[in-house]
Order: sequence, then structure tokens, then C-alpha cells
Amino acid sequence: MTGDGFWRREGHLSRRTWAELAYALSGVFVVVAAAAYVLVMFGAGLALLVPVAGVALLGAMIAGARRFADLERARARALLGVVIAAPAAPKPRRGFLSWSRAWLADRAGWRAVLYPFAKLPVAIVAVAAGLLWPIGLAELTYPIWYHFGAASQDGANPAGQVVGGVRLDTWPRIAAVAVVGAVLLLVAPWVVRAATRLDARVTRAILGTGGR
Repeated sequence: MTGDGFWRREGHLSRRTWAELAYALSGVFVVVAAAAYVLVMFGAGLALLVPVAGVALLGAMIAGARRFADLERARARALLGVVIAAPAAPKPRRGFLSWSRAWLADRAGWRAVLYPFAKLPVAIVAVAAGLLWPIGLAELTYPIWYHFGAASQDGANPAGQVVGGVRLDTWPRIAAVAVVGAVLLLVAPWVVRAATRLDARVTRAILGTGGR
């Protein structure tokens, strides 16, 4: 999915739109899990660095980071149609030390270790873009849930929004909120598409074969 085809026009409720939204909202969970795994393994490896077990843990950290990288490439292919070639994995010889040295010398593996930390800001942007959908829907339906909100003793509707100290409780203001919601829903697919395109480029740059 590259070039002009990325921006081809499709319906708001098309399969591609939902797939991009799923990709945008799910990415941060994979990245956080990968970052947590790397931090735990790296910390344990450093703590045991003098014994041979520490070297093995660092090698296992890289091998595990490779698995997270495989998951990210599979996610990009399944949801975005973006195919990212995986760098060749090490083929260590038999033996504990040979296995550890092979993984510690794996450049692509170290890129996979650094990937979640480089990707986290992009994943956060993608989540923020994906949240335009529920926010837009909530604002579009504001007249409905405002209408059914019960008034409190002082006459204020607890369902009413307050923006900049101004309570949105008159029908012109309520209608304006609904218009804002409609606009957000209209632009949401394009914003999500831009965010996922950036996300895919970062993933390809770090986890693809070009960095070897």
C-alpha cells in the first residue's frame, strides 16, 4: 500500500477504514509490551552480567525482541497491507556461548530492541488519531444525551458540557457541538490514514531489511 493507492477514496465504513483504525488503536499495546519486555530482560541481564547467565539473558532479550518485530510486521501486513521483509535471523552454532554470541552480534536484533522506544511517540499519535472516532460520535450525538440528561436542583443539566467556562446548554450551542462532531467524523479516516502511514514508514525503516 504505497503511492497514490494509499490515499484512494473509499467509504467511511469500508473494511480498510476499520482495519486502519484497529491498527492505530492496537499499536501502543504491542509497543508498551515490547518495551516492558526489553527493560525487564535488559535489567536482569545487567544484574547477572558477571555470571554467564547474564549474557544468556541479553541474548534471549534480543531473540524475544525479534518475535515482537515479527508480530509488528504481521500486524502491518494483515491490517494495512504493508509487506515488510524480515532481516535474516542468526543461525548460531551448537553450544551455550555460541548461541549467546550469535544473538548479541545480530544488528537487526538490536534494532528490534530499540524499536518500541523509537515507535512509542508514533504509536501515541496513532491512538490520538483513532480517538477522533469516539469523540466525534459523542459530540455528534450530544443533542440526544443532553436531552435525556436530568436537570439538577439548581436547574443545570449534568449531561451538559462546559468549555472555557461556557455551558453548552442552549440549542444553538448544542447544535454547534453536533456540527463539530460531524466534522470530526468526516476527517477521522484521513487523519488515521496519515498516522498509520507514518507508523508503517517507521516500522519499515527500523524492522525492514534496509537497515542491515
